[in-house]
Amino acid sequence: MSGVKDYKEYMILDKLRGIKRAVLIGSGKGGVGKSTITALLGLRMRNLGISVGILDADLHGSSIPYILGMSSEVGVEAVKGGFKPLEIHGIKVMSLRMFVGDRPVPLRGERKKEVLKYLLSMTLWGTLDYLLIDLPPGMGDEQLTLMKYLKGPHVVVTIPTKTSIDVSLRYFKFVNDLGFNIPVIVINNLVNSTIDDELLTKLRKVAPVGKYIIIPYCSEIEYSLSTGTIPKIVIEPIDNLIDCIR
Repeated sequence: MSGVKDYKEYMILDKLRGIKRAVLIGSGKGGVGKSTITALLGLRMRNLGISVGILDADLHGSSIPYILGMSSEVGVEAVKGGFKPLEIHGIKVMSLRMFVGDRPVPLRGERKKEVLKYLLSMTLWGTLDYLLIDLPPGMGDEQLTLMKYLKGPHVVVTIPTKTSIDVSLRYFKFVNDLGFNIPVIVINNLVNSTIDDELLTKLRKVAPVGKYIIIPYCSEIEYSLSTGTIPKIVIEPIDNLIDCIR
């Protein structure tokens, strides 16, 4: 326990020790499909024989269980040493939604940090090749708390609009200044819009990363994810995304 300040921190490190690689999926702005990208990554990794878990860290807008088709009545199982993540479509999932269901969860800053630390210290992930962290939007307490314990590549998600890319550029600088590796920016074409080359040029100039991946519009994405399947149209870009974070 050398160098560990308190028992909760020791518990967090203990629960994370079986995870080979953490990947953080974030955005400066809500509504860009960050959780959808996380779910797609998880399902595709499962299909490739990779053991994977998802931590839904969005306390106010947790949606991973819902996206994957889980009923809000399903909870977590308490066992010796903590809570077992729920297995959905072959993916281990932990989310505050499993504790509170559909009830709103108003939390102030310090309470947010404590809830996240509780989830980190009590979730029994076991051994995983990858843990995907679906971050809440923004640049505040939640992100800083999670980035303290979860080190790994950071995927930035945006949609191809002027406002979203503007916020994403600030988010890129925020993550980059914290010393995280950002190997890829995902441009999620949620509404089948024409992607402005001028916006992409600005993005590439201000946020020079190894790769930019465009996720094409797919009308049946919600139904597919709820049944644990991946539309063929997004398999290739998701495979490219996996290659970026290996």
